[in-house]
Amino acid sequence: AVAIALRRRRRRKEEQDDWTACGGAQLVGSTPLIKLQSLSKLCGCDVYAKCEHLNPNGTGKDRLALAMILNAEADGSLPKGGGGYVVEGSSGSTTLALAPLVAAAGHKLVAV
Repeated sequence: AVAIALRRRRRRKEEQDDWTACGGAQLVGSTPLIKLQSLSKLCGCDVYAKCEHLNPNGTGKDRLALAMILNAEADGSLPKGGGGYVVEGSSGSTTLALAPLVAAAGHKLVAV
């Protein structure tokens, strides 16, 4: 039998207050640009596409979800450090993007 011991990495004090310092929040928006060769040739200029589907949650709404949470914490609508509730009137891609980010921020998500 093989025993695996998992040890939680202690976060530094400055990381404890910033939930975006670890996890998928850092990856949101860091998606590649690809050059669309056929359209570039057709238009006579360089045409690029941003691969938003490669965001951590697989949706183009990840940027929106992250911005919503950060803005709500900044303006006091959500308490910093978690403990708040986010109510989303959707069950679509916005909710799919919000779910892991809201959890990472220490809040609870209610999708209606």
